[in-house]
Amino acid sequence: MVAGDGISKRALLLAAGVGAAVVAGVVLLSGGSAPTGAIDRVPAGADTVVRLDLTVTGDRLKQLSAVVQGAPLAGSANTTAAFENETGIDPGPAREVVVFSDNRSAEESAYRGLVLRTNAGTDTAVAGIRDATNGSYRSTTYNGRTIYVPANASDRYVGVLGEGELVVGTQAAVRDTIDVSQGDADRVDGPLRQAYGTTGNGTVRFATTAPGQWVPGGSSFLDTEAYRQLDTASGTYYIDGGSAVLTARLGASSTADAQTVAQATEGATVIGQRTIENESAAAALESVNVSREGETVTVRYEQPLGAFQRAVRYLYGEL
Repeated sequence: MVAGDGISKRALLLAAGVGAAVVAGVVLLSGGSAPTGAIDRVPAGADTVVRLDLTVTGDRLKQLSAVVQGAPLAGSANTTAAFENETGIDPGPAREVVVFSDNRSAEESAYRGLVLRTNAGTDTAVAGIRDATNGSYRSTTYNGRTIYVPANASDRYVGVLGEGELVVGTQAAVRDTIDVSQGDADRVDGPLRQAYGTTGNGTVRFATTAPGQWVPGGSSFLDTEAYRQLDTASGTYYIDGGSAVLTARLGASSTADAQTVAQATEGATVIGQRTIENESAAAALESVNVSREGETVTVRYEQPLGAFQRAVRYLYGEL
């Protein structure tokens, strides 16, 4: 709980849908980066995917800054330096990142990885990752591809998929991705791929078939059980002129469940506007629009870029 606000920030974010962009940005900054088509490298076992497209606009650093500004990144406050410090990748030549995970395991981060495509070249990208992790690696092969195995207990394995294309993550995720790229395993499909397909082009696209895993604990104002009945959640984050825009689609099991989710979301935003004391966060909630069509609830958020960044900083306790 936040002193003086009387409500949980995580619950507030869930209700508003704003948290999706923040989560996506932070997740991406814990890995590396990847061009269009990297989604086809994701193994069938994943239940969550997040894609960062650094080719959406010529001003890629502006897009990147909009996602991460205010997040508590280690290293320099400069966006470019912070991104490179966290990922080992210079965002200049980076083109696309696809992060994937399986959240059904009780063990945190048991299966996760990211596919990176960059113009920097394979050797440069691998060297950057090794420098960023401050670890030593030994090279081996798996299914005809090179894998860099960490010498310590790190779970960050590096697999080479092709020139300028890497997979970074846990051993199982790296091996599965190589198998997919070699045509020896199925790529992501079914409900997750369908949910991802409903998202539009943007800096960040995300989809999950495990939305219940992201629901916070009990709340006095939010019907969290309604969100646990969701089958999918997906959405897009992008910049439109001088505004940050997030659109999230919440897929329920029935029309009745969708109505409950829509009502819970609308109610939470109203209560949040009246309860939260921070002006930036309250204004963010005022900018949330909730609609429903059949079994799908759509949550749309749009605010000037500066206001969005202030809301992000508040959520990380920086305001």
